[in-house]
Amino acid sequence: MEHEIREAPLNLYNPTAKDAETLLAEFIDRKKLLARILDIVQHNVPDRPQQHVIVVGPRGMGKTTLLCAIRYSVQKDDVLSQEWLPLQFDEEQYGIGDLADFWLEALRHLEIELKATQSKVDQLLNEASDKLAQHAQDVFFELLALSGRRALLLVDNINDLFAAIDDGIALNQLRALWMTDPRMMVIGATPSHFDEVSAVDQAFHDFFRIFYLDRLTQEELEAFLRHLAEMRGDAQVIHAIEHEPQRIAAMRILTGGNPRLVMLGYRVLKEGFDGDVRRDLERLLDECTPFFKHRIESLAKEARRTFDAIARRWDPVTVDDIRVELRKPSNYISAQIKRLIAEGFIEAISGEKKKRYQVSERFYKVYYLMRYSREGRRLRWLVNFMQVFYARRNDRRWARRLDKALSEPLAVNPAAYEQTRLAGISLFDLNKMEEGVALLMRGLLLDPEDRYGRHVLNQFWRDALPVAAEQIAVNNNSTASDNLRQAITETLLTKAAGGEHEAVLDALLALDESAQQPFEVLILALQALNDRSVLQHIAREKRDVVLDVMASIAPEDGFDAKKDGTN
Repeated sequence: MEHEIREAPLNLYNPTAKDAETLLAEFIDRKKLLARILDIVQHNVPDRPQQHVIVVGPRGMGKTTLLCAIRYSVQKDDVLSQEWLPLQFDEEQYGIGDLADFWLEALRHLEIELKATQSKVDQLLNEASDKLAQHAQDVFFELLALSGRRALLLVDNINDLFAAIDDGIALNQLRALWMTDPRMMVIGATPSHFDEVSAVDQAFHDFFRIFYLDRLTQEELEAFLRHLAEMRGDAQVIHAIEHEPQRIAAMRILTGGNPRLVMLGYRVLKEGFDGDVRRDLERLLDECTPFFKHRIESLAKEARRTFDAIARRWDPVTVDDIRVELRKPSNYISAQIKRLIAEGFIEAISGEKKKRYQVSERFYKVYYLMRYSREGRRLRWLVNFMQVFYARRNDRRWARRLDKALSEPLAVNPAAYEQTRLAGISLFDLNKMEEGVALLMRGLLLDPEDRYGRHVLNQFWRDALPVAAEQIAVNNNSTASDNLRQAITETLLTKAAGGEHEAVLDALLALDESAQQPFEVLILALQALNDRSVLQHIAREKRDVVLDVMASIAPEDGFDAKKDGTN
């Protein structure tokens, strides 16, 4: 069995194709939620109304996998399997158009589970009665009674099912049945809230117990990857978890902790490459392109235009931000946005007087920025920053250089300091970076009360930093520039972590806009330390990094990224 799991495909889009052993062995990230739902199943006794459940989560968050895990767990449990017969509907139910279709489909699944030799469905269809729905329901429960068990309906995309059968009467009939009949429990899944459940005047308002699938935290993501790698014997993935933290952190931030995308990332980690976050990102984008293109092409023209206007902007937008571009009145744009929210493409940002909107699926937004927007350049700067920032905890080269610089004697006189300054500036000659970095790091950590030391620092910020930023921008794709960017980013983070927040922020804000871009995350982190509202107006993937930077450079403020951040 262990060999079979190692060789089994990941099945990113079709978890129902996995056998029970493989799926349950890989199912670790939602175990607590699975246990809570199974507890509800267990306590739904036959002599009282049943508690029904809906699970809400964006696409790729593991809804179908969870339904499969519920089904297999019930089937393998000695007690539950005697009481319940799980019937799992397909993820897409294109053939269901009314209540009769629903009961016929439920009957088909029941016949398959009971291995019926003759189909009652064909007989019912031949009758062509105007009471087909009621007849199909009656036959369903007659056949269920012969099994001696109750039905556990597992309905993926239950929002689409409700929309398909809603004729003004059907949903009320289902509610009346499910509220009183103990022979059936329903566990549904949906990518977002929908009117039939959330609107106060609808049949199923306040009917279901609702659970939410949250994105994976960094700890959950690492545990998931490690567990999968150990089961499959993938040493390359375990090595990445332990020695390339920048790749794992970037994966969580850019994918939004979406389990399906994390599985794609697993394949990238398994194939190795060279630990470069940008190459990981490009590979993930290539893997997702067919899926993302299909989704956007499914939208109507005006909804697609509205989505495009929102997706091309990195940070959340208001209706006014896109009204001029779309050349439509605000109420028309608001109607399109409402439709996009209902279909799970867009989400509103809470806590603002004027609502802001953003793409709901984080990596979809990343894909759009990289493929279709000029904002993609800023995203590349974010990836470059993450490459340096998250590698710091395992990369001791800078600590060794700093130790060496601090241990070497340096005379305290103007000439020596001038020499140090010039050596530091020579760092920004791409060919002399290694020669100047240690002295530069030392110059930044000289006694702040020493006027000569202060002179060196001021000279650095005034003369060297603009040169560095310009060369980084010009040479973004060169290996030397990568090393230079790492040196400058490390220097800025070291100085900021030393308590000189204002000095670093003032120096960065003095640069022109293009030169600021490589340091945007650090600028935002320094600004947010003074004003937390900054966090409300920036994209989620930027905000995650900003929060981590804030916790890194201001631990003495008691700042906690998990507590103070919002998602």
